[in-house]
Amino acid sequence: MRRLPGRFQDRLPPTVLERITGGAASGQWEKAIDQLVMALYMRDAPVSAVERAELRGALRALGLPTRRVDRLPPR
Repeated sequence: MRRLPGRFQDRLPPTVLERITGGAASGQWEKAIDQLVMALYMRDAPVSAVERAELRGALRALGLPTRRVDRLPPR
């Protein structure tokens, strides 16, 4: 999970990535993954099939719904 936000560094601003990685580093996994998905969605950032699967896996591992990942644009 800690490396997951870095995969999107070309699509998200540094300040957003810092906030997300800071949350992950402090153990706020649910908040961090939620912020990551929301940031990608709000910026209409394209997400590959592999990245989409990784996001879904992280959400499932945390017991969070995965349906928002389906709304991210394909890469």
